[in-house]
Amino acid sequence: MSLIKYSLKSITMVFSVLFFFHSAVFALSTKELIESFNKISSYSTLLKSEGENGDNIIHYFYKKPGFIKMVFVKPHEGATLVYNQKTHKVKLKPFKHLSSFTISLKPESSLITDPKGHTVDQSDLGALLKNVLILSENGTEKIKNKVFYNKNFYSVLSVKGNEGFNFEGIFQYVLWIDTKINLPVRVESYDNNFNLLEKVLLNDLKVNVKFSDNFF
Repeated sequence: MSLIKYSLKSITMVFSVLFFFHSAVFALSTKELIESFNKISSYSTLLKSEGENGDNIIHYFYKKPGFIKMVFVKPHEGATLVYNQKTHKVKLKPFKHLSSFTISLKPESSLITDPKGHTVDQSDLGALLKNVLILSENGTEKIKNKVFYNKNFYSVLSVKGNEGFNFEGIFQYVLWIDTKINLPVRVESYDNNFNLLEKVLLNDLKVNVKFSDNFF
């Protein structure tokens, strides 16, 4: 009898742990993702984007409060772009084999903004999550399920605008969240007709990275 009681108690404890884990994972929201981002000091990732503006592959480095470095793989292989938050200036080295040639620009320069006018200083994960929050505050969000992707399980958060509302042409975001760090590693954006506008992959995302002194 005591063995049966012990077994029942063990099973109850297991289900309690599983329920807690399930609740913790599925309680994620955009605001909680922003809180997770606020807790980190830096991150690095191999950023891959596919969309109407073409495909990009960039080694991306971010250090708070807003220092950014991009090393391009595709297009413009070898080009390097560095944003200094203190000076609010961008240092551009456009040629891989001519590192001494540097151009100083403002983030708003048309040479380094995308077709939608997005600037380097607003290219980080925190800026993206703020955009998602705007859509969430004018719509709904829902954790869809857990999916297997890139050898791991992830929670998927869908954020959809109310009927007739979009943010910069985006009606829905779908974020694949690494629950170990509570940050998205894949972000898809859709228009009002649910056409895919852009897919962004944050491969090999590492947080709280200690950068060398020559980060810039």
